[in-house]
This record gives sequence, structure tokens and C-alpha cells, in this order.
Amino acid sequence: MLGECPRANAAPRPSRAARRVFSLLLCGTLSTLGTPADAAPRKREPDGVSPDANEIERLYKEGTERAANKDYKGAVEKWKLLMRKLPESGANQATRENVLLNILEASMNAYDGNRKPDGSKDIAYLMEGRKEFERYVEDYAASFGPERALGAAVREQADELDAMLKAAEEETKRGNTGSADPAPNSAPSTEPKAIDKPPPPVVLPPQQNGIGFIAGGSVMIAVGLGAVGMAVAGGIGSQRAENDFNKAKADNASACADPMSATCSALRNELDDLDTRGRRNNAIATAGGVLAGVLVGGGIALLVIGIKRNRAAKSVALLPSFGRGTAGLVFNGRF
Repeated sequence: MLGECPRANAAPRPSRAARRVFSLLLCGTLSTLGTPADAAPRKREPDGVSPDANEIERLYKEGTERAANKDYKGAVEKWKLLMRKLPESGANQATRENVLLNILEASMNAYDGNRKPDGSKDIAYLMEGRKEFERYVEDYAASFGPERALGAAVREQADELDAMLKAAEEETKRGNTGSADPAPNSAPSTEPKAIDKPPPPVVLPPQQNGIGFIAGGSVMIAVGLGAVGMAVAGGIGSQRAENDFNKAKADNASACADPMSATCSALRNELDDLDTRGRRNNAIATAGGVLAGVLVGGGIALLVIGIKRNRAAKSVALLPSFGRGTAGLVFNGRF
């Protein structure tokens, strides 16, 4: 873990805990909606290009250090640069979302904890945070389509920043610097803001993972091999029934000299039973052969698809993971 990002020394605000739920469906498909023709998305790196993990980690640490020293403006600048170097994609979505949450939080902390020479708060911090949020929304829509909703934590944080920005604009219009605000020469509070509970670190799910296909193909092949065994057993049983039929008929060739005799009737019953057994085993052998061909063939096809997907899966060896009040490093790759 890289350590917790310190909070500003401003008056406490209600805690905002990020709430995220990831659905790990390795054999599912992430359907991404196309960008509308009239949209003008910003040029970005292709999804297959892995960002420089060392550069990402360095920018994160520098932003964290500046936030720890209450240089929220400097922290925002470092995290903004990190966002520029980490293009929006399925593999980077969770990390970019958490970096944005840090930027919005730092912008509000900077507004609360800093004063201009006349003692008033600087609304520029909130406007900068709002500008970064708008850029994030633009990149998000360009990558996933305008119909895909933003994460709940992002919407909650953006709503809080908007409410604070609206109140600041109204205060600016009234020319009110806030009678309850501390005087310019008063020392800022050093008490940390209360936090309810930090969210869990975010682990990036691998994209285009073929493990589900490989597992499904392996199961199908295993069942198909069982069907091969069924076909072989049916064939052996059918051959034995045929041999027993021919032997019984040869051994009792004279038994039906008198068709009405009990010996002839018993022979006919035995031959009928052997014929029925042979037909039943023939049916088992046929069904087993058909199932074996379908299952083994389908299983091999799934294995090929899964292996190809694994080879095409993106791999980022090391990336930072950000949360509300927590931070760390995660590994993301194929296996």
C-alpha cells in the first residue's frame, strides 16, 4: 500500500464513501456502444497500448505527497497529468474513476482550506474540479457510448461539488466572504476530517479473458470422451449379442424339426432375446458416437477461442489503485 491520502484542514463535511460493485463474469462479453457519428472524441491511445506503470506510480506518489503537505492544487495537477497518460478503456476504467474522485475531493478541500489575500475562498478550485469532471465524462462517453451511465460514486461526488460550486457562486454574487469563515491571519485547523469507512481497493478485471471458454471446452471434451466410452461399450455388447445369436442357432440347428415342440419354442425365445439385446447395443453405440463427435468437436472449438482470447488479452503489470482514503498497487494480467 502506498498509504492514505491526507484530508484538507477545512471544516468537516459529511463523509463520502465510494460504493462500487464489480461483476466478475470471465465468460461474459462486455458490449461497448459505438460513438455517435456527430461526436468529436478526443484522440487517445489504442486500447492495446499499456501505459507506463512506473510513470503512473510516480505521478500518483507525487500527488499523494503534495496532498499530505496540503498542497491540493499541486496534487490535482499531478493527478490530472496521470489521467492524461492513462487512456479511458475497459482495463483502466476503475483506476481512472478513483483518480477522478481524488481530484474532485482535493478541489473541494482546496476551496475549504485556502484563502485569498482578502480572506475569501477561491472559487477557481471548484471550477477546475468541475472542468476535469466534464473532461472525464467526455472521454467516458467516447469510449463506452453516451448511453452507459457513470458510476454511482462519481455521480455522488460530482453532485456534491456542483452544490458547493453553486453556493460559492451565489456567495460571490452577494459579495459575502462568509462571516463564519476564519480571519485571514487565523491559523487553519489541523484536525483531520472524519471518515466513515474507506472503500476496498479496486482491482482491475482482465479484458477479453478466455478462461471461461477454456473451462467450458475442457468440460465438453471430458463428456465427449465419456460418450466415446459409451459407443465402444455399445459396439462390444452388440458384437457379443450377434455371436451368441449365431452360436445358439448353430448349436440347435435340429431343434425346430418339429416347429410345435417345446425345444423349438425355447430356441425362438432365446434368439428373440439375443436379437433385442443386439439392437439395443447398436442404438447405444450409435448415440455414443454422435454425442462424442459433437461434444469433442465443440469442446476443441471453445478451447481454441479461449486460447486466442488469452493471447489477445491486455496486460498491465503494475498499476495504482485509488480509493476514498486508501491507495495501493494492483497487478493486472492474463493467466
